[in-house]
Amino acid sequence: MNPFDLEKQLRRLKKSVPVQIPDVVRLRQDQAYQTIRRIQQATSVQKHTAAIKHHRMIRQSAAALSAIVIIGTAASGLISPAMADALKNLPVVGNVFKLAGDRGLQNAEERGIVSPVNVFDTHDGITLSIPAAAFDETRLSFALERSRTGYSAPLNGSIDSGTTGPAQEKASISDIDLLINGQSIFSKEQWGKGPYIMSKPTQDPDKIIFTLVDGANQGDTQLALPDMINLTALITLKGIDAPFRLTVPIQKNGEKPLVIEPKLVKQARGIQLSLEKVEFTTLSTRLHLMTKGISANANQLQYDIIDDQGHELNLLVGNARRRGNSGDDDLYSDYLVDPLNPEVRSFTIKPYFPAFADEKAQTGLFKLDVNGNMVKTYVKELEMKVQVRP
Repeated sequence: MNPFDLEKQLRRLKKSVPVQIPDVVRLRQDQAYQTIRRIQQATSVQKHTAAIKHHRMIRQSAAALSAIVIIGTAASGLISPAMADALKNLPVVGNVFKLAGDRGLQNAEERGIVSPVNVFDTHDGITLSIPAAAFDETRLSFALERSRTGYSAPLNGSIDSGTTGPAQEKASISDIDLLINGQSIFSKEQWGKGPYIMSKPTQDPDKIIFTLVDGANQGDTQLALPDMINLTALITLKGIDAPFRLTVPIQKNGEKPLVIEPKLVKQARGIQLSLEKVEFTTLSTRLHLMTKGISANANQLQYDIIDDQGHELNLLVGNARRRGNSGDDDLYSDYLVDPLNPEVRSFTIKPYFPAFADEKAQTGLFKLDVNGNMVKTYVKELEMKVQVRP
């Protein structure tokens, strides 16, 4: 998987709610920390990614997800699909999503389901804006852009090679809250039910792509996003006293997903892995995986997704939740990867365990091969071939 697509956890939880970071999430945090340090040694170009954990606790990771808060008067407007089609080639839209290297968002542009918007807020001479958004049955992605400021720090922060966390510099994101129809996704009421959010840097340090995914595939109590929402992003930048507020009405666009329910089940090494459902849209391929009767290291299980053309589908967003509090309860995993090309008839899920530099450890730095790639131990017995069409 593309290391810059790995998710990071926010560490912004209300004090009244106990914080428990799942092993599968912590594992990806460690993987991203190590990967980005290695890349920084090989190139002077900084690329970062981060994923946000439920509730308000920001854990800015090696790809440093940041926060978004925007207080003040913001222009907002809902763009119809027809207008989106007419305006899809506007530079402000095309440039943002093309810089993200996200095949699904590029597809959305080509098909006219990206909504150009004009929402912004300004404080201390710095303007934050949301120039574009795309929303379908699998995810909601929107771009956040900072006006040229002369600050060297990327909008989502930079990585201090001597630590495992982000180095926040002036005008980089330091805090975030997202409200859907007025309710924070990090609120106590949404804990364990609401959506999760990830961020992904682009080639431009002043632009970030945020992706919001509902928890509908992660247990009976999870909530799907409504077809029409008012999204409010509240963002604080380091060194700027006043927070920013951006509010955008967004409606689901695009075709209904193609859904298959393979009900594939494989067992090996004390792990029962089942593929419950797969959804295919212009933006994403979404996989609902469930692990039962897990062994001690089952939370470390990760996946490569390879189509029948030999192409690896990059991870866009991923999350895992348990239904209950016991460590033996079912683990629901929600993975969004690149959309399939039209000619693809099948793809293969290849589960693997990452090797650690310290062979006795269950977390920490990963073991790398001579080419700097993570060493993986594939579990052939859990491999699944998924037929999409005859």
